[in-house]
Amino acid sequence: MSIKTMQCLTLCLVAGTAALAQEPFTVATAIRTAWRDQSGLRAGRALVEGKRDEAAGFAALKLPTLTLNAQGVRTDEPMQAFGMRLNQSRITAMDFNPASLNKPDAIMGFGGSAVVQQPLYAGGRISAAKWAGEYAAQAESASQTRREQETAMAIVEAYFGAQVAEQALLWVEDTRTWILGLEAFVGARVQQGLMLESELQRLKAVHAQVDAQKAEVVRQVRAARSGLGLLTGSAPVEAPSPRRCRRKVPRGMAQP
Repeated sequence: MSIKTMQCLTLCLVAGTAALAQEPFTVATAIRTAWRDQSGLRAGRALVEGKRDEAAGFAALKLPTLTLNAQGVRTDEPMQAFGMRLNQSRITAMDFNPASLNKPDAIMGFGGSAVVQQPLYAGGRISAAKWAGEYAAQAESASQTRREQETAMAIVEAYFGAQVAEQALLWVEDTRTWILGLEAFVGARVQQGLMLESELQRLKAVHAQVDAQKAEVVRQVRAARSGLGLLTGSAPVEAPSPRRCRRKVPRGMAQP
């Protein structure tokens, strides 16, 4: 077996595995897709996370805070230079020379500090802020749950609405096929002189009505698919195909 043939077989196997692994589009799948991909629900989850982080920040108000500070100074100002030498324990007899005191050499100094602050009592404001943050996070989480349930209910309505639209389209297509068969049947009888021309014209009028009805049903199907795609946060979806209803045809005609 050639390498090219093996590559083709491998690609076919991978494509078949992916097709088998694809999840069928059901109501549960649509709801899970909406909860995962819909932009409004994603924004709601971000709000919930923000409220939880805010509540965690309020809960951390009782913890001690550490403040670090570092600085460096280089100066030749007489008083500051003398003070820095004194702080650094570098004072000598030469530093009391009037010429050195009046015009000292530039000196550098570095320093740092660390401050720890621990709140002990704030009149209940810290506990109140903590409780307020927790309650706000719980309220936002409950609102997100309500939004998810409302989205699920809307998806159920849109899903079965799309199914109804698909069934209506199948019914219109079957009706159109049935009318075409009747036109052929009646046209043959008219040519044989067994039926009147008016019967054929009446069928053609019904045919035109069915075509107009089909155009309206197609519009409804597209609207239903677009609405379902909007709710799930994806592109317009294909609704699951309902079972076809077979229509009885007059005796002597072929089943379409």
